[in-house]
Amino acid sequence: MEKLFNKYIYYLIALACSIFFLVVKNDPFHGDAVTSTAKVALNIYDNNLQTIWYPPLADPGHPTLFPYLLAVCWTIFGKSLWVAHALIILIGFCTILVLRKIALLFTTETKANTAVLLSCMYSVFVAQQALLLNTPLFFLWVLLCLYSLITKRTVLFIVSSVLMEITHLQANFFLLAFGFIYAYQCYETKQNFGTFVKNGLMLFLPASITLALWLWAHQMHFGWAFLSPNYTEHNNIKGTGQFIQSVFLIIWRLVDNGMLIPYMLFIYVWAKKQINKKLFIYTAIILLVNSICMAVFLYNTIGHRYFLISQFMVLLLVIAGLPKIKWPFITMMASLLIGNYMYYPGKVIADSNLQYRSFFAIEKRIMHDFGDSLFYSYAPISTGGDIRYLDKQKGLNIQPLNDLNMDALPMLLQSNVNAEFTKPQRDSLYKNWHGHTYEQGAIYVNVFLNPAYNKKPAWFHLREPSWFEMQLQSLKYKIRGE
Repeated sequence: MEKLFNKYIYYLIALACSIFFLVVKNDPFHGDAVTSTAKVALNIYDNNLQTIWYPPLADPGHPTLFPYLLAVCWTIFGKSLWVAHALIILIGFCTILVLRKIALLFTTETKANTAVLLSCMYSVFVAQQALLLNTPLFFLWVLLCLYSLITKRTVLFIVSSVLMEITHLQANFFLLAFGFIYAYQCYETKQNFGTFVKNGLMLFLPASITLALWLWAHQMHFGWAFLSPNYTEHNNIKGTGQFIQSVFLIIWRLVDNGMLIPYMLFIYVWAKKQINKKLFIYTAIILLVNSICMAVFLYNTIGHRYFLISQFMVLLLVIAGLPKIKWPFITMMASLLIGNYMYYPGKVIADSNLQYRSFFAIEKRIMHDFGDSLFYSYAPISTGGDIRYLDKQKGLNIQPLNDLNMDALPMLLQSNVNAEFTKPQRDSLYKNWHGHTYEQGAIYVNVFLNPAYNKKPAWFHLREPSWFEMQLQSLKYKIRGE
C-alpha cells in the first residue's frame, strides 16, 4: 500500500485538481480577487497588453505579474472564467510539486507525501484555488525561494525572489525572513563576514532593486508609492492596543479552520524532542517575521491566507517528527477536512474555506425576485456582474456603499460576507428598513428596502440571530470601538 501511495501520489493530486476545476470553473471573481485580479486584468486585456497598471481608482499598489499573466491567457484562449480557474489550478499543482521537494529534504518519501496530502486538505489552500487571487502564484515563488535557499541554488533564488517581488507586496515580509534564514545558515557553517556580505548582496540585491524600481515607476505613474489613496484604512500607524489585538488575531488565525489538532500534535512532538531542528528554525523565522510585520504594518487585515506557508511547514514538522503516522494522520485529516466546513455564528465569512460559495446561489435567488434592480453594499459583494462574472448579464447589479449616505439609497444588501457594516448602521437597518433574509449553508444575505422609496412586500421576513451570534457581534463591536 505504501509503495502504491508513493508511486501514484502525483496522479492522485492531479485527479483531485481536475475534479476541483470542474466544480469551480464557473465561479465568479469574489472578494479581494475583484480588486487584486479582475479589475487590473481586465484593464490590461482591454488595452491589448500595452499597460501593466491598475485602473487609478482601484489600485492597492501591488505589482501586477499575475493579472498580466491572466490577461495574456485571455488573449490566447479567450476571456472567460474557466481560463482564469485553469491557470490558478495549474499554479496550485506546481505549488504542491515544490512543497513535496521541500518535504523530501527533511523526511522520508512516505512522510513527505503524507505531509503534502494533508496540506492539500487545508481549507485555506483549497479556497485559494477557487478565489482567483494573486496569492497562489505568490506562494509558488515563496516556496521556490525557500527550496533554493535550503539547497544553495543561487540563480533559482534570485529569479524566484524577483518574481515574488513583482507579484505581491507581502514579498518584502518573506524577503526579510529569508534574510534571517540566510544569516542562520552562515552562522551554522561559520562563514566569515566578507563571504556573508558578498553572498548576501548577490542573493538579495536583485529583489531589492526590483522593489525599488517598482516603487519608482508606481510613483511616476500614480503619484504615490506606499500610502494608497484608495485604501486609506491601511495608512494609519497602529497603537499599542491595536498591536495586541493583532497578536491575538494572529494566534486565532493559526489554530482556526482545522489546524488546532496539528498544533496540539506539534506540542507533543516538541515535548518528545522529535522536532527537526533546521526545519523548526526555518518555520519559526518565517512565522515570527511575518507575524511581527503584519501586526505592525497591516492596520485592519490579517487574513488566514497570509499564514499559508507557515501552516504547510507546521504540518511537515509534525509528520516528520512522528515515529508512527497512521493514527495522527487520520486525526489531522479529519480535523482539516472539518475545517473546510467550519463556521461560527456571527463570524464574517471570508476566504478561509469554501463556505463563501453559497453566496453565488443566493445571488441567483435575489436576481429572480428583484431582476436588475440596483443594490448597494460593501466589499466583497459591491461589484457588478460585468467584472465579477465577466458578463454584465450575470450577477446582481451592485455598487459600492463606501462614502455614501445610506439613508438616501433605495436598496441595500447586508450579509455575513460583509465586515464593514458598523453597529449603528446595522441597528438602523434592522429597526427602520424593510428586510428579508436569503439563506443557504453558512451564508445569509439580507435585502433591505428603504421605506422612503419602497413598500414592504408581504413575503418579507428577516432571520432571527442566535444568542451566540449576537454576543459574538457585540464583542467584535466593543473591540473595534463602535
